[in-house]
Amino acid sequence: MEPSDSDSEPNNDVLQLDLLQLRMALGKASQKDRTERPSAQTSEPGRTAESFAPQQEVVQEVDISHDRGHGVPVYAQQRSMKHLVAQRDAMQMALDANRALQEQLEMVREQIDKFMQDNEKHTASITQLRVNPSAGQGECPERLGRSAIGPSRFWAQGNEVPEQNADAQALLPYYTYLPHRFEHPQLWSRKDCKELQEQVLLVVKDERTETLIEESWGDMAAMLKGVHSMTLLSPGTNEIIKGWDDEFWQERISPVNGRSGKVNRIHWHNHCSPSINDAEWSPEEESELLEIAQQYHHRNWEDVAEVLGTGRTAQACLLQVKRRDQLTQGKGPFTEEEQQRIREGISLYGQNWTEIASHVGGGRDRQQVMHHYKNVMDVTRKGRWLPEEDRQLCQAVSIVGERKQNKWSSVAERVYGRSQTQCRERWCNVLDPTVKTGTPWTKNEVAILKELSCENQKPDGSIKWAAVASHLPGRTDSEVARQYWRLNG
Repeated sequence: MEPSDSDSEPNNDVLQLDLLQLRMALGKASQKDRTERPSAQTSEPGRTAESFAPQQEVVQEVDISHDRGHGVPVYAQQRSMKHLVAQRDAMQMALDANRALQEQLEMVREQIDKFMQDNEKHTASITQLRVNPSAGQGECPERLGRSAIGPSRFWAQGNEVPEQNADAQALLPYYTYLPHRFEHPQLWSRKDCKELQEQVLLVVKDERTETLIEESWGDMAAMLKGVHSMTLLSPGTNEIIKGWDDEFWQERISPVNGRSGKVNRIHWHNHCSPSINDAEWSPEEESELLEIAQQYHHRNWEDVAEVLGTGRTAQACLLQVKRRDQLTQGKGPFTEEEQQRIREGISLYGQNWTEIASHVGGGRDRQQVMHHYKNVMDVTRKGRWLPEEDRQLCQAVSIVGERKQNKWSSVAERVYGRSQTQCRERWCNVLDPTVKTGTPWTKNEVAILKELSCENQKPDGSIKWAAVASHLPGRTDSEVARQYWRLNG
């Protein structure tokens, strides 16, 4: 029993219909193209009706082959079927190739447009330089062509360029490589680190072999065997690697992985070296690290790691100190030593509180240092306020309050010897005309106080006095707290 066509080949009717539709579409396109041509071109020699006979024969062949089951042998039907499939596939491949070619042509067209735009900018720049040779070479193309404000009198004396001053001469080295672009660093994979370790070990063995050959003493065969068995953890290997500078890394390591010598050196000493200590920091080691970092003023971390001598990298020491500072930041009062360092920082950096905080150390941030100095160290007056000081404060609030919304630092500048905290507390609790100073509490105010003190009580038992005082006009948070403890004392 012969296998059916549907078991071995695709459906004959479907293939014939697909091929017929493709050819009819191509025929319509060809006919449309012929009708749109000028008459002179349609009368070309050799282009007669006989030239289109193959297309008509193909269509007739399709129509005839479409008529199945009328005494046509099976092998003839299969051969015609394969022929139709091959023709359809060839047409589809031609269409795909045409589409890909169109995409490439579109990309080329976009590049040409971009080059034309760049060419126009360069042409405008050259035109401007021809018109005005003294125009700045770094001027943007967008600004070219604009009229100048007026003729410059700077070049009146013979168009001679004056000598550069000291500032311009100091900036000359920076202009030699401008514009400078920082390339994104390549990421290191595990395979890259392993290849770096293999290359470093190979160079160490070469260095050791050269040293033995120069010295040439003892049993050379045994020594060379010892060199062959060396590893990165062998004694003396780490000391050899530490003696390599960036030029050595560039010469011996960079040709293998294509990275700069400095990049290879930094990555080795911070990530790939087997001698790196990745264990947890012990309290004794951390205490010693903080002392050494304080001695180096939280700088020169490579020297800090070397003095520590526990196999820690410079990066690990820096991160551990920063992590420790974050845990202790903002805790505890300022010591006499910290206050002395604040005075030293002010004499060195002026009012640059970021640098002063770095000079103080101990996890103190710029806000802590600034407020401690202005509210504690720089205060010349403490204790009871004098009538003259109250008058200065009222005058300062009347000047600053409406314009800068009670910026107390500006108010304190107009009240000699008092800090912004002292000025704010004195005004809000005593001198503010809306405050009911010395006025007895009414029953309604007491009832509101009892109700709101329960609603604004925190889980630890404390009360949000500012929130309670916001519902009692004329009463400050301090007065509200005192009244509450009078009632519940």
